[in-house]
Amino acid sequence: DQLWANRENCHDWYSKLDLLGISFYTGTERPNPTPAEIAADLKEAVARTAAVSRKLGIPIFFAECGARSVVDGTRLPWAYTNSGDYDGAAQANYLAGVIKAFRFFFVKPADVPTYVEYGIADIGIVGKDTLLEAEADLYEMLDLNFERCKLCVAGFPSMKNFADAAHLRVATKYAHTAKKLFSSRGADAEIIKLNGSIELAPLTGLADVIFDIVQSGGTLRANGLAVLEEVFDISARLVANKVSLKTHAAEILPLISEMKKYI
Repeated sequence: DQLWANRENCHDWYSKLDLLGISFYTGTERPNPTPAEIAADLKEAVARTAAVSRKLGIPIFFAECGARSVVDGTRLPWAYTNSGDYDGAAQANYLAGVIKAFRFFFVKPADVPTYVEYGIADIGIVGKDTLLEAEADLYEMLDLNFERCKLCVAGFPSMKNFADAAHLRVATKYAHTAKKLFSSRGADAEIIKLNGSIELAPLTGLADVIFDIVQSGGTLRANGLAVLEEVFDISARLVANKVSLKTHAAEILPLISEMKKYI
């Protein structure tokens, strides 16, 4: 919150940063909280920090985080050292090495597979829906298990037998994936490419059904629509360039191993 409140005064040096590390400790009355308990306490702080990161346009990470005992002031680190003691110098050196070894940049989600496939980025994080649509020549390394949702066929409940339709009009922003799906089923489907507000297509008569991401289903219900078929499980994935995985294995593989610990 202070980062956001001070954005005007600190804009000049915020704009020059590639990364921003912060220190956060949650107060606890537990004498020996476990990492899982501390993580639960930090959940709200992580969400709020992520929101500020998006507003500022700067990746923010926890350079220090953990629990500070309200009883005796003891500071307990959270999962960033192998021992129970916090070594500030060692942590600073480690973070300096991370920042030096890796360069981070943000692009539109649909462009991530392209940047990774062509080796501009060695690795990337992107939704499975985007990977299905792009069919880029890269390695899918990890299911990161966040931003989970479904890629579904949806429409009015009366269209529950959509698969039996002699001809079907399908509105979607995933035109390639939809065409491949319905072709594999031998369906006579006309794929209508849209870039947003997909749920309006059945309401206006543009399409019989839609093929789109569904998370809570709230938008569908608000428009009188329902999920007719769940087709693909979607979540964020870590992908890697095929050549980079060989030439930069010493840097990439340890990073992947560390990421696995938090999935």
